[in-house]
Amino acid sequence: MLSISSGRLACTGNRQLVEEKIASAKAKIENINTELCGLYQLLNTSSLAAMLPLEILAEIFLFAAESEFAKRPTSNKLPMPILIGRVCRAWREAAWTTTPLWKNLVVNLRPSLRGTTSSQQVVITEWVQRSGNQPLNLVLKSFPPTRQDQEEGCPLEIFQPLLDVSRRWRRFQTEGWGPGFHALQKKLQEPLHFTLLSEISMSASDWPPSSAYRWNFRAAPLLVDVEMYDVLPVSLRLDWGRLTSFSGRVDLAAGFFVMKGASETLEVCSLDLVPPRFPITSARAITRVHLLENLVSLSIKLQDNRHEWVDLISLFQHLEVPELTSLGLTLNGADLRDLLPSLNDLALRSEFELEHLTLVHPDISEHALLVFLATLPSLTHFDLKSDKTRQLFSDLTVSMLDPASLTDGRSVTECLPCLTRFDYSGFISFSPEKLITMLANRLKSSTEKSGGFVDYIDNINIKYYNKSWAQERDPNVIREFHRQLDAQNEFFTEVDIIWTQ
Repeated sequence: MLSISSGRLACTGNRQLVEEKIASAKAKIENINTELCGLYQLLNTSSLAAMLPLEILAEIFLFAAESEFAKRPTSNKLPMPILIGRVCRAWREAAWTTTPLWKNLVVNLRPSLRGTTSSQQVVITEWVQRSGNQPLNLVLKSFPPTRQDQEEGCPLEIFQPLLDVSRRWRRFQTEGWGPGFHALQKKLQEPLHFTLLSEISMSASDWPPSSAYRWNFRAAPLLVDVEMYDVLPVSLRLDWGRLTSFSGRVDLAAGFFVMKGASETLEVCSLDLVPPRFPITSARAITRVHLLENLVSLSIKLQDNRHEWVDLISLFQHLEVPELTSLGLTLNGADLRDLLPSLNDLALRSEFELEHLTLVHPDISEHALLVFLATLPSLTHFDLKSDKTRQLFSDLTVSMLDPASLTDGRSVTECLPCLTRFDYSGFISFSPEKLITMLANRLKSSTEKSGGFVDYIDNINIKYYNKSWAQERDPNVIREFHRQLDAQNEFFTEVDIIWTQ
């Protein structure tokens, strides 16, 4: 019995000794970690990045944050200000005190996150506070809800910190607007002051569009830029008479509603046209000629190849655009020949000098297209994209651009004398010799005083689909062709010809 008790006492003594050694080791480890932290901090402060002045460091941070914001960051990635703050204490202090770094805020609303009201509110509140008095750029993104989330929405408390500083909003953007924003949507129908708001971009992600988005931006004196996708312009309450830029996916009647409301101020208009919701209303919407006295750029895109519902002829017949310099038409197979008479009438009525023309997938012959281009002597940039069923670039086009081909009393204005850039995508069949001769003749004409002035072309960019264009020719001819093109000092023209699928 005595030996057993002595053994237990020995074990107890050994255990206490081990525990004391463990405690001592932990204390040493803690001291070492403290010393390591101090050394790492000293290393950070002695690094080149830490030696940079705060102003330069802040500029680098701002550049990184702006680049990330332009790429529309996803919720799977921490925002740039947070990533910067995780590098070291010095960077964190610099980021925390650089208020412009917090001017861009992206709120990702997923159904799985809608229950975290308090945490989301805290994050938004702190973000707004760190932004100081900076103008805010807001992006609200909603993701498709599941069946269980159909009727669930975010409470207004989440967005209240943003509504409290509505005077600081500069850009307001929604992506995938859904049921999660019902509370905010109702609040935006009330009169709020948006003193700095200049741009709004809204996407409802449904068609036909809903008229429920009756947001009130009447107290936004600087609002001049509007983007709308699947949202009816008539439902939005704002002063259209101040608008300078509009782009959106709308029907023809809605697009004309915008142009009529902003007829005195609109400078840039881009319409992605969809079938009308009410064909009768759309047909009666255009009743007289409207003067858009400041419009300089007009872009129209037809979404699909069912064009019977598109009445662009009526649109062109009822517009007058004396300052128009840029026109883009994405026709996706629509017959351009049907539009040419109304386009010519628009040009005569408006007396504009068109400089930039973009045509995407027009249904027209090369000859008819050249006849149309001959009426646009002020053209400087021409961008033509043809589909894989139509060829719109042969020796006919090359000859038309060649001032030496003007015979029978034809005017020098018919060879596009001001053209300095030509971009083409599609099938080609021109001969290399013809193109070289045309470039040489344009350069010669640009240096002569007699016979009218024709500018040489700065850039010709060609992406062709028919690989056989080069394969069917003598390799020596193609080699000599590219050799001459590479001699840019000879023609002053940069030519880039690339085969693409």
